[in-house]
Amino acid sequence: MHSVPALKEPREAKASPVVIPTYETLDDLLNAGFGRCGYYFFRNNDQKKYILVFFNGAMNGGRHSDTPLFNRWSWAAKCKYPVVCVSDPAVSPASGLHIDWYLGRRDEWTLEKVWEKLNRIRSEIAPGAKFIVMGSSGGGFAALQSTMTGHARQCFCINPQIEVWRFRSQPRWLKALEYYNHGAAGEIPQEDLYRFSVIEAGKNRTHRGATIYYAQNTADVPHYRDHFLPFMTEFSGTPNNRARKIHHILFRDTVLKHSPPSYEQTIKIFGYPFKRLMK
Repeated sequence: MHSVPALKEPREAKASPVVIPTYETLDDLLNAGFGRCGYYFFRNNDQKKYILVFFNGAMNGGRHSDTPLFNRWSWAAKCKYPVVCVSDPAVSPASGLHIDWYLGRRDEWTLEKVWEKLNRIRSEIAPGAKFIVMGSSGGGFAALQSTMTGHARQCFCINPQIEVWRFRSQPRWLKALEYYNHGAAGEIPQEDLYRFSVIEAGKNRTHRGATIYYAQNTADVPHYRDHFLPFMTEFSGTPNNRARKIHHILFRDTVLKHSPPSYEQTIKIFGYPFKRLMK
């Protein structure tokens, strides 16, 4: 585990907004190389060793929209490799959900449906490429779950949730659980616990061989206490060298707390392992 110093936000020049073109079919989007189709944003880039996947966190305030929005889509122009950003289809004013952790319904796990689409994208644009996933908060949960279930070989996550029921906003968690149960109150079936818990998903050890970079802001006390420390307890022991490729990065920023860092701050947090993916 290592720490990085407090982060300072650089001043950025204002740029004209970029309009993201919309395509009716995934094939049209992939052929165009830049744009969005449904809940997927895509930008093709020259090198094909990896495909980077960015998952959304919660959509709050003006970002809570029935039109899919994409966290970090503007970073795609800085990347060496193709980029896919994924918007959670359950999150919209129509559903009332601001966050759903890519859980979906009991009979259809959204995250697995997403990976069916991502594997199709890979087969079209970069067969044989390895997936690198990233997200913060709920997007960090999805990135870790993608790694724990064997889809991704590298993961960068910032202040993620580890077990959804520990989320600090109880009403949002209960609303997601109700959505999962098709509108009825209910519990999580024992056989589905792994969908809601990185710890439970990790017990199958499908993530073995993957590399995880887990960054936690210690000023985000609830996530440090309720998510980071339980993850450390589960995955940082010596049995079977389970932590050999899990890197814990602590930083402290009392302004950001749980808010996601900027691109420049993210580069500073993760250093070379993330920077090497950029142009």
